[in-house]
Amino acid sequence: MLIRTLLIMTLAPETLQTLLSLPDIAIDRVVLTRPRTLKIYLHSTLEGAHCHRCGKRIHHAYGLSQEITLRHVSLGEYTIVIVLRPKRYQCDDCDGHPTTSQTLSWSPPRASVTKAFEDQMLLELINSTLEDESRKQGIGIDIDALQSILDRRLEPEVDWSALETLEVIGIDEIALKKGHRDFVVVISAYVNDQLRVIGLLAERTKAAVISFFFVAFPSTYGAPCASSARTSITALSAPRRRCSASES
Repeated sequence: MLIRTLLIMTLAPETLQTLLSLPDIAIDRVVLTRPRTLKIYLHSTLEGAHCHRCGKRIHHAYGLSQEITLRHVSLGEYTIVIVLRPKRYQCDDCDGHPTTSQTLSWSPPRASVTKAFEDQMLLELINSTLEDESRKQGIGIDIDALQSILDRRLEPEVDWSALETLEVIGIDEIALKKGHRDFVVVISAYVNDQLRVIGLLAERTKAAVISFFFVAFPSTYGAPCASSARTSITALSAPRRRCSASES
């Protein structure tokens, strides 16, 4: 284990940055804080932000915000914690010249995890519970943190234009509490050979599922059939249906 730790900590910053898959950053240092946990200190390479009041792009630098820590996806057996001080910028146009912290594409506002970690947790939570997953994840990931992830991602609509093909769609569930009939429906799909969560539904009903797909594919009565894909669906409360390109 010691040898593996030394190998990771001696990786070139560019190599480690590639493994992290976080754009617009530069790595400052890596610290082993406890067995199998690495704190990676980094800074943003982007300049500017959008004023939180008027929305304009601003470039008047105003120091750094307080340090934040974000749980990121693990690298092998190592828990990864990102440490960052976001850049701050001042708006010269608004009254009082308010300041705004820069937001990076991979960091949800006011979150304690990265977007990549959110995506991973949504997959891990399928057919599991918040309680079980928080116990498994450990550091910094309690039930409230997982609930916040669900709240941020609980959207009734999907940007279907961003999905070129849908080959297989899965419909599963997340139990919010063990022993309770309190569920969230998870819609997942293989996109470019990678399993992704594409939607969350607050209601575990057949009507909610049909309504979700009907928005995207109204011509097929709510069944998710794409003209370029052969789709298999396994639904919670609806019968199985297989759709081919000829049905679209």
